[in-house]
Amino acid sequence: MAGREIAALGATFTADGTANGYISVASTTGFYVKAFANLSDTTGRSARVQITQILSATQLGVRIFPQVVPLSQGNPITPPAGGPGPGSAPPPPAGITYQSGPNYGRSDVSAFTLANGSRIDMEAQFIYNPNDQPLP
Repeated sequence: MAGREIAALGATFTADGTANGYISVASTTGFYVKAFANLSDTTGRSARVQITQILSATQLGVRIFPQVVPLSQGNPITPPAGGPGPGSAPPPPAGITYQSGPNYGRSDVSAFTLANGSRIDMEAQFIYNPNDQPLP
């Protein structure tokens, strides 16, 4: 199985995030598809994302990664509590809710703007390549 240990990297936005899930940075060199990162800005807004696409030398596609977060962070959405049955979700523990996001494609990141000092920060991690091909 092929993969790569990648180094931590951060970059400030050079344009506002888009509703189609694209962010612009000075250079996408060092960012990798399937890597996890955090978007943040000076207002305290943040989101855990997965890089889904390297569109160009300056544009990345991202999707918000669904996760469980404390109620005190961000603006989470709680899925409907359910009982038995397909598609139902158990109610979250007290003080916890679910942050929504798709499990495919890209997410709306237009709330992250240049004016608010938005940035992307990718931690050091191992990226697995399911095609068993070395990564560039």
